[in-house]
Amino acid sequence: MTHDSVTIKPQTAPLRPYQQEALEACLAAVGRGEHPVLAMPTGSGKSHLLAALAAALPGRILVVTHRRELIRQDHAQHYGDDAGIYSAGLGVRDTEARVLYAGVASIVRRMAELQQAGPFCYVLVDEAHRVVPHGESSMYRTVFEACPAAQRVGVTATPYRLDGGFLHQGAGAWFDAMPVNIPIRALTPEWLSPLRGLLTAHDIDVSHVRVRAGEFVAGDLAQAACEESAVEGALDELCHVAARRHRWLIFCVDVAHSILTCASLKRRGIAAGIVVGATPMAERDATLQAFEAGAYQALVNCEVLTTGFDCPSIDCIGLMRPTMSKGLLVQMLGRGSRQAEAKPDCVIVDLAGNLERHAPLEDLSWLDKTPARVTADTLAQQVHEESERLTRERQARHAEKASLLDPMESRVGGTHTYRVARMAYKVVTPRRYPDRRMLLAIYYCPERRPMHIEHFVLLEHDGWAREKAEMWCRRRGVAPGRAAQVLPRLWAAPVPTQIVVEDQSPYARVMLEQFDEA
Repeated sequence: MTHDSVTIKPQTAPLRPYQQEALEACLAAVGRGEHPVLAMPTGSGKSHLLAALAAALPGRILVVTHRRELIRQDHAQHYGDDAGIYSAGLGVRDTEARVLYAGVASIVRRMAELQQAGPFCYVLVDEAHRVVPHGESSMYRTVFEACPAAQRVGVTATPYRLDGGFLHQGAGAWFDAMPVNIPIRALTPEWLSPLRGLLTAHDIDVSHVRVRAGEFVAGDLAQAACEESAVEGALDELCHVAARRHRWLIFCVDVAHSILTCASLKRRGIAAGIVVGATPMAERDATLQAFEAGAYQALVNCEVLTTGFDCPSIDCIGLMRPTMSKGLLVQMLGRGSRQAEAKPDCVIVDLAGNLERHAPLEDLSWLDKTPARVTADTLAQQVHEESERLTRERQARHAEKASLLDPMESRVGGTHTYRVARMAYKVVTPRRYPDRRMLLAIYYCPERRPMHIEHFVLLEHDGWAREKAEMWCRRRGVAPGRAAQVLPRLWAAPVPTQIVVEDQSPYARVMLEQFDEA
C-alpha cells in the first residue's frame, strides 16, 4: 500500500521536527508493508504523532490502548470530526467512526461488531510494550487476529520486554521494524525537562526478596517495604532532600505500603493524596485534579500512574518501589520529564536502589546480547546478582549522603581521590527532627576546591542509616553511641590518609576511606 497521494489534515499546532521525522519514517515503513514499532520517550508527544498518523492513513483505523486516561488523551489530539471513542470506562461506545480510539478490554469481545461499518485497515497501539508475543494468550492477540489484513503500528517509550528482547525481534513478535528510536537525552533540555537522579542513604533491603517471572515476588517485597523503619527512613530522607520541590509523585509497592506512606507524610505536615487501583473513578479524578491544582504537595500511588498521567509540574519523583523491570522504571521516571513554567528539572529521589540496579537507562545492549525468548527468571537472576554486587560495593563505600546522578549515564562517575590533611567534628541539631542529633564530620583536603567535604554520621537515626554510622565509628576504633557521646572520642581517633569522593555538584559523596595499616 502506498501513501504518496495522502495529504495530512491540518492540525492546531505543527509537529515538532522530531515528530515530523518520526511520522515520515513510520509512513515509509508502512508503505513497505512492515508493522513498525516507534520508540519515543514519555512527554515527547506520542498522542500528537498518533493523531498525525490517523490523519495520514486511509481507511478505518483502530487506535487501542489499555487505560481510559490514554484513550481520552489520544482522542483529544485528533484533528477532524471523523473520530470516535469506544470505552466502557469513559461511558462511550461509538462503533462507526473512521478512526476509533478504544480500550482493549472494552473491545476484545466486540471486534465483529466494531467492523460492521468496515474492516480496520490499521491497528495503532499506544503503550505497545504491553503486547505479548505470538502464542501467548492476551487481549491484544485477540484484537490482532480479528483484523488479519490490518497493518500494526506500535508506539511506546520502552520498546522491549524483559523476557523477549526488542518488540520487533524474535519469532513471536507482532512488530517487525523499529524505524524510530528517539532517546530521551536527544530531546533534553529543548523539549523535555532534565531528570536529576539522587542516590540516597536509604534503600529498601531486597536481599531476601525472591524473584519470580522477572520481578520481585509481590508478597515478599510488600513485607520488606512496609517495615516501619523502611517507611520512616525513606520519608525522612525524601522530606529532607525534596523540601523545596512543589509536586512529588511517589511510587509505592502495594496498597498497604501506599496507605502507610500517605499517613506518615500527613503526620509530617505534608499535604498528601493517594490513588490506588481500587480508588473509585470519581474520587481518583478529584484527587488528581487537586494535585495538579496544588492542593497536595505529594501524590502517593501504586500501579496506577505509571502510564496515562500527564502533570507537567511534577518536579520530584519518589521511588519507594524496587523493580527488576527497566521498562517499568523508565515509565515511572517519565512522569517527571514534561516541561513546565519555572521547572528547571525533575529530581528522582531513589529510595529503592533502582537507579543503581538499572543505570544507564538508555543502555539496551543487554537486549542484543540476549537470545530470543530467554526465560524471565534467568534474566531477572542476572539483574538481581548485579544489584546485590552494587549494593555490596555501595555499603563498602559507606555512602551516607545523597549524591546526584544522571539516570541516563553510568552508575558512578566523576570520582576523585584526595589526600586528607586533618578532620574536624561537631554535633548538629536538625530543625525538623531536634530529637535526632547528627554528627558532622569535616574532611580537609588541600588539593580540592573547596577544601572541606562535609559528611553526616546519623547515629541517632534508625535502620540502615544508623548501621552505616556505627560502621563508620568502628573503622576508627570508636564505640558507637549518641552523637554527643561519640564526639569527644573522635579527636583521638585515627584520620584517613585519603578518601575517594564522587564529586557531583552541589554534593560530594565520600565513597571510600583509606587508612594507614597498623
